[in-house]
Amino acid sequence: KFPLDLAAIDVPSING
Repeated sequence: KFPLDLAAIDVPSING
């Protein structure tokens, strides 16, 4: 849906 950078912000579960 979003780039990894935005995904980490929009979906914190991916980053942690």
